[in-house]
Amino acid sequence: MSKSTEEAIWWNLTAKMAPFLDQHQLLHLIEFQSDRVEPPVFKIEDLNKQKLNVLKTLDMVDYTWEWECKLRGLTEDAPMPEPLQKRREEVIQSLTEIETKYEAVQQKLVNPDVQAQLKNDRDNRMLWDLLKERYNFKDSDLDTIFTRAMKKYAVGDYEETSDTLYIFAQLAPYEHPKHLSAIWGKLASEIFQEAYASASEDVNHLKESIDKANANKDPLSLLQWRTWLLHWSLFVFFTEDSKNPKGGCSKSSDVINLFLNTEEYKNAIETICPWMLRYLAVVIVTSKNLDQKNYKQLIRLIDQEHYNYSDPITDFLLCLNVHYDFDEAQVKLQQSERVLKSDYFLHLYAQEFIEQGRVLMFEMYCKIHQKISISTIAEKLNMTQEDAELWIVELIRNARLHAKIDSENGNIIMGSEPEVPHNTIIRKTSMLNVTSQMLMRNIEKKLQPEQNTNALPSWAVKNNKNYDDR
Repeated sequence: MSKSTEEAIWWNLTAKMAPFLDQHQLLHLIEFQSDRVEPPVFKIEDLNKQKLNVLKTLDMVDYTWEWECKLRGLTEDAPMPEPLQKRREEVIQSLTEIETKYEAVQQKLVNPDVQAQLKNDRDNRMLWDLLKERYNFKDSDLDTIFTRAMKKYAVGDYEETSDTLYIFAQLAPYEHPKHLSAIWGKLASEIFQEAYASASEDVNHLKESIDKANANKDPLSLLQWRTWLLHWSLFVFFTEDSKNPKGGCSKSSDVINLFLNTEEYKNAIETICPWMLRYLAVVIVTSKNLDQKNYKQLIRLIDQEHYNYSDPITDFLLCLNVHYDFDEAQVKLQQSERVLKSDYFLHLYAQEFIEQGRVLMFEMYCKIHQKISISTIAEKLNMTQEDAELWIVELIRNARLHAKIDSENGNIIMGSEPEVPHNTIIRKTSMLNVTSQMLMRNIEKKLQPEQNTNALPSWAVKNNKNYDDR
């Protein structure tokens, strides 16, 4: 195995994320690695075997056998092995039984009076007590609804899962032991239906529910829940729908608020999943308007966690902003492209990150040099000299730089940045108070009456000719 392949595997986050995802989500990540990453990071045979192992943990028996036939080179009509056939029968029987119980609950729900009660803006606890008292609902009905949602999710029927959990959320009191699990399930099912608006609401709902559980749960459980939410939120924040046509992620403010500006979740990143800094870095760097405050805070976090986690994306920002090593930054920026293209969540942002990374390198280089050779810039940014000159012209035209190009000598001449008027006023008046006080003291001394004008100053006493006669 070559060094570049070993590095690509090391930088791939699929294995690190697996403990914080459910099996359906992990299945999507594995399929992405085998179907859409070119060249593949992992061996395709290994990915196919891993996909089969994940499928065997689910109740999608027909799909599991179909995939196994494909791997073993069997025909489509090959008989299913007895253990798998038995498993299929058990799944069907289990679904049939829960559907029978669920139909009984539905008969109660279609009652017009019950529907009228559901439309009233009433507290869930009061509603459920009323339904039990007047309409023969039982606590076991909630268990039936929840179990049906779980079984539908296990066979990949995400639409039915979402609809069933919506009913559960309408009926179940907030203190119900399965309330939080129902929100997790609803979020998962909506992710796979690509219902991202509803999924985004569920992320916020989960965050609020976890915060409310703060007093009743041990800190370790809360930390684990927050880590799970950070990973699941990636499915909502980084989608094709969230890619802003004008640049950056349309959900960038949500990512920054959760990952960087919410202390409990920032602590979770520092404690358990520092690889989340990759996603924060891409969001901040590719933002349409780079927020310097967030950018500096990001650099501090990356520098702080460098010994726990690093990849070409985070290393690039360290080389540029901490070590000022432009040669190494160029290497890391080149490596970033493959890493981002093999990331399930960030592959849409690969080219944009490279482009904005070049801008950051160029701006930093310009800050510490007065005159720069275009050929040097081209080398640093891994571009031809012609492309580099055109790129710099465009950058200057967009008012990103106060500079001009000396095409004859092939140089960029940096100009001093024009000072903002209010900064000029602040600078000129910053010492005004001190200067005024000094002037007042001098005036006071001048106005004081003369005292003992014949007295000699102390430094002249020893030189006085009458000194010895005293």
